Amino acid sequence: MNHRFATAWAFLAAIVIAAAGCGAQGAGPPAKPAAPEVSARAFYAYDVATPLEVEQTENKRTDALVQYHLWYTSAHDERVPALLTIPTGVARPPVVFVQHGYGDSKEVDYVQWPTAFLVQRGYAVMSIDAQYHGERKQENRPQELFAAGSFGMRDAFVQTVIDLRRALDLLEKREDVDGRRIGYLGMSMGAMLGAVFCGVDDRVDAVCLVVGGGDLARFARGKLGPAALENLKIIDPVYYAGMISPRPLLMINGRKDDKIPPANAQALFDAAREPKRIEWFEGGHYDPPPDKVQMWVTEFFASHLREGDG
Repeated sequence: MNHRFATAWAFLAAIVIAAAGCGAQGAGPPAKPAAPEVSARAFYAYDVATPLEVEQTENKRTDALVQYHLWYTSAHDERVPALLTIPTGVARPPVVFVQHGYGDSKEVDYVQWPTAFLVQRGYAVMSIDAQYHGERKQENRPQELFAAGSFGMRDAFVQTVIDLRRALDLLEKREDVDGRRIGYLGMSMGAMLGAVFCGVDDRVDAVCLVVGGGDLARFARGKLGPAALENLKIIDPVYYAGMISPRPLLMINGRKDDKIPPANAQALFDAAREPKRIEWFEGGHYDPPPDKVQMWVTEFFASHLREGDG
């Protein structure tokens, strides 16, 4: 299988460099993760009464599936592009979000691969483009989610989490899928987004994060000041992973990952509460073993998205 996971090193470097620009100088080592004094969940709130204004066109149809291309309205008047793939012959299937990583889009191969095997097993799959990615790329702004400076970084991350929440609103209104049985599968940056998304929104029933991590300040190596560290807390997955419980969490990480080092993966896992499980593979960021990942993912969702579990 020719799949690649999104480049995370540049993503993390952008976080550190951008945040350092607004931090105080002379700061000590990264602070131990602790809950923000003011709830960061407020950043992810939105007006649920805002009309979704869905536009839908049929993108592909085969004997096994139908795929729709969607646009819908999110917070701040953002229009969000998405793909919704639904297996034929399955009445109101559960839905799994499959979310891309840094620099890529909903059409990337490592999103299409799990889409194919999940649809084959009777799940619908929803994938969106993160802010400044895919069809949301803007000529006057970089594609990178976090390259606009620390506040731009924060706002783009928050926007994408709200966009995922709005996608849940959309799914709940559809008759051809079961919007009450929802899973999430995110890779790299998509895993980090997913930890926050699933932490602040309890409508997701089962969460799988692949080559993701937390404790972003660890990458700064003592270069961030107090103001920048406080800003990072708003988007750092380590502060939200504990909110996923009592819903199940599966993490999949590489012992030789130099993009999301094992220490950062472990930090995210430690921040989560039971029920949780982590599967380690002997490889780097781009080396998750396809057969094992497919087995872990399919068994996980089969156990937690059965009829009546949502």
